[in-house]
Amino acid sequence: MSLSMDTIVTIVAAGITLMLFSWLYKENRFFRIAEHAYMGAAAAYTTLISVDTAWVYLYDYVSKGQWWWWLTVPIGLLYIFFFTRKYFYLYRYPTAIVLGTSIGTIVARYIKTQFLEQIRSTISESTTTAVLLPKPLDGVLVAIGVLTALFYFYFTAEFKGPLNTVAKIGRYTLVAGFGGSFGLTIMSRISLFIGRIRFLYFTYPAPYVCVIAAIALVVAVALDYMKKSK
Repeated sequence: MSLSMDTIVTIVAAGITLMLFSWLYKENRFFRIAEHAYMGAAAAYTTLISVDTAWVYLYDYVSKGQWWWWLTVPIGLLYIFFFTRKYFYLYRYPTAIVLGTSIGTIVARYIKTQFLEQIRSTISESTTTAVLLPKPLDGVLVAIGVLTALFYFYFTAEFKGPLNTVAKIGRYTLVAGFGGSFGLTIMSRISLFIGRIRFLYFTYPAPYVCVIAAIALVVAVALDYMKKSK
């Protein structure tokens, strides 16, 4: 019976998934093989996508007569000198250019999204209305949380009496925010885990691969136990 390409891909995907899950038992050779294969495939895919994207942008600019964009090619080729000890300093030039532009772009983006947008959301109509006329509960919580969290980082005066109470509310607000962020991260990881379990259970012929892997795991555990008992 011939196997279709989709069946082969499913078998390989199920096998790699189970090899990665084998780390839950202990560090083993199968996990390292799957880990290295995944990292190699991700690096190769990222390299191809980066080269294709760079060529698309380069062709777009050069076709418009902006010939100076060809200068990016020799600058990018300087990365090759990373593998040489004598001319390693040449590798630092494209690295400095990329890091400098990336940091500048990221800082500008974060100022807009994480700073200005937060201020705009804090002083929105619902929040300001809640401070003056406490009707929407979410606006009241946002106003109290922002003000007390900011006050928590006010180190000029010692927190005593009512000031200590306000600082405690700010600390609780920060803890709630960090806890919600951590919970969201855990939920996303659990969602990925459930997705792989559904793939192994519902996608043919992945369940048969799971049975073979379970038998192999039992044999491996038995051999490991026998080796330790000697």
